[in-house]
Amino acid sequence: MCINTGKMLSALNIVFLLFCESALSERVLCAFTDEKCLTESCERAFKNFINSKSGVDSSDPMQLDSMTIDLPKIKYGAQNNTFLGMSNCHVVLTRISTERSKFMYNISCPSLSMKLDYDMKDQLGSKNVDEKGNCVVSFDDYLLRFVGDYSQYNGIDNKIHLTIKSYKFTPDNKARVHYECKKQSSGDKQNSTDWRDTHQQAAKHLLQSFMAKYMNKVNHFLESKSSDEIFYQK
Repeated sequence: MCINTGKMLSALNIVFLLFCESALSERVLCAFTDEKCLTESCERAFKNFINSKSGVDSSDPMQLDSMTIDLPKIKYGAQNNTFLGMSNCHVVLTRISTERSKFMYNISCPSLSMKLDYDMKDQLGSKNVDEKGNCVVSFDDYLLRFVGDYSQYNGIDNKIHLTIKSYKFTPDNKARVHYECKKQSSGDKQNSTDWRDTHQQAAKHLLQSFMAKYMNKVNHFLESKSSDEIFYQK
């Protein structure tokens, strides 16, 4: 007996596609009132998203272009800005209010770090400042907290998508944050109160900028995935 392998493979492909379609159709979606389901779904999506497995550029590491930060006493230039460690984080809370179109999104991170080169040229206290150096800022057991407004729309796939309209990022004031900054000329660590305050203020600005870049990536992810591809029970 002669078997037509081409027809057999076609039939198997059809069976496979039907099986996949059936499996997807049986997926149990999260109710937006189910905080546990939403959080677990976001944690699952986060692991793919953070390492660029979902088509969005990786968030670990993240880089920022050079910038000048206008601090109260000095202009602070920051270059080669890098943020690392988010691939080790976990989504610990996702809450959505459909009535008010609000969301809450918390990410727990065991260890984060921010690296940068800096330059300062101005008056700091009674001193004339003209120097360059580098800083490493370490964040231990840090909670990234976001709240904001969202909206939903029909995508080109004719499915519901979410988009973040606005958000507020709240720094974790209870976390351990360590600053190590060195002058380029001497390599000495800077321990004076003026220097420490200056670097801390600059680091807060940079952290807000990194979180803005991260949330922009989140919006790209939400654009590429419909709600039913994200918020479902495993």
